[in-house]
Amino acid sequence: YRRPFDEDNEYHLMDCQVRERYERDDEITPEKKKKHEYLYVIEIEVEKSIDGNVTLFQEHFHITDVPRGAFKFVETPHYSSDVFLKNAFRQEMKLPDEIFPKS
Repeated sequence: YRRPFDEDNEYHLMDCQVRERYERDDEITPEKKKKHEYLYVIEIEVEKSIDGNVTLFQEHFHITDVPRGAFKFVETPHYSSDVFLKNAFRQEMKLPDEIFPKS
């Protein structure tokens, strides 16, 4: 979830959970055509801690009417290792047949 710009024109990215998606039609175009869009209800968790150890407070917020443009998808760190590359080194695992039950 991207909050609006701050004074330094930088985005503040926050993890969020999408809880609901709904449609909204508005008659706002000059041609009197309906503008169709999806809006979302999201949940975010705000936590303030000292040195990552002592949690001062933790709150959950539900935010409604969030447009699709407020979302930015980023790659999570656990997918950045070489193990997910197509040309990553693979070695065959050799397991003896005796460890499996007979059918």
